[in-house]
Amino acid sequence: MLVLVPSLRAQEKSKTNPEYGLTVTLPSDTTKKDPEKGDPPKKTLQFSAYFNGQFQYAQKDVRRVSVGAPNENYGEKEFSRIGVRRAFFTTVFQTGIAKAYLTIEARDNQRIWFSDAFIELTDPWTKRFSLSVGGLNPNFGYELSVSPSMYELAEGTGFIYTLIPDIYDIGAQLSYNGPESLGNLRVNLSMVGGNGLQADNDSRRDFVGAVRASTNKKLPLRLSGGVSYYRGSMYQGTDRVLKMQGNKFVADVNESHVGDYAKREYFNAHAQLAFNSPIGLTQLRSEYFFGTQPSAPDAFGIPIINYLPNYDTYIREFRSGYLYFLQQIGPKLPVTLWAGYSRHDPNKEVSKHEVGQNLTTEADLAYENATFGLIWHPYPGVRVQSFYEMPFNEKSNSLTQLGYHQDKKDNVFTLRLQYKF
Repeated sequence: MLVLVPSLRAQEKSKTNPEYGLTVTLPSDTTKKDPEKGDPPKKTLQFSAYFNGQFQYAQKDVRRVSVGAPNENYGEKEFSRIGVRRAFFTTVFQTGIAKAYLTIEARDNQRIWFSDAFIELTDPWTKRFSLSVGGLNPNFGYELSVSPSMYELAEGTGFIYTLIPDIYDIGAQLSYNGPESLGNLRVNLSMVGGNGLQADNDSRRDFVGAVRASTNKKLPLRLSGGVSYYRGSMYQGTDRVLKMQGNKFVADVNESHVGDYAKREYFNAHAQLAFNSPIGLTQLRSEYFFGTQPSAPDAFGIPIINYLPNYDTYIREFRSGYLYFLQQIGPKLPVTLWAGYSRHDPNKEVSKHEVGQNLTTEADLAYENATFGLIWHPYPGVRVQSFYEMPFNEKSNSLTQLGYHQDKKDNVFTLRLQYKF
């Protein structure tokens, strides 16, 4: 990098790219020019980076927030944390139909790794089909396909990350980008390890399919949406697999379950609406998820681990969704208000006081979440996000010992400062 910078400045052919910050055209090797084939492919190098630090304040029943250590007085006192939420540095190198992406990511002052790290080959004829291989985004649903640097909700929609814990996964993706005459159709078909960016730990691959389309961005009323499908599996570490029969879990005990795989299947539909109102840009966003989740007895989420799980497998049928409203304040002011509602039902077969009986656990409780926020862009590249989240857990007298006979005190305030360059 230190060797490149002086020569790049000398060319004076750099330009700003809204997605990658800085694009630089590299000099071609004219000594290898073939008169019959014409000029060699143009080479470009793009840079982008962003940093966000944040402060969080949470009520006593929150175990941990996104930065810092867990609550040292869990269940007794409120607590606060400050730290680096994310820091990204991305480079993209392109020569003709080949493009390579490499992103270095750091979180919470301690973990540094590669997230985006893949090559992309685009067909030279239509330039609408491409193949990507490496650590990439399978683009399941809407929220997970948006870069964290662009998404307004500070910590995203919590339940989505119990289904797909990491927006990046290792695998291959075939993509199609259609013209505006086809509604800007975009199709992504991926085969991934299903374990985020952790080392692949079994011989199975997960399929992710996503189709989306949108109207012309210049229209006064803009509509976009799509559907996604996820079909994968999870290793069964014991001889016990529990499935719902009515309102209770029933264990199927068989030695053949050890080393077999449980079905992991998600369906998704999403829609986004945007239009210019008298007071500024108005947006509505919604997503709905349902499917089958294999998980642990006391946790709904899929773990990101580099070893095979060794606990009983609980099969849960879930349904979840959200509706978000965004309103810009004044057509020229860089301020947007956010109001949102989400609901996550991890086990649609039980509710209320049934949870905690017949082998069900706190992982089967439904949650609702109300979020209110403000997004401010005081200067180009600078964004301030202020959010207050109010989760409401389902109440069950069967889980009184764990405190779920009442709503937990688990509201969280987040203040984030981001600079993208």
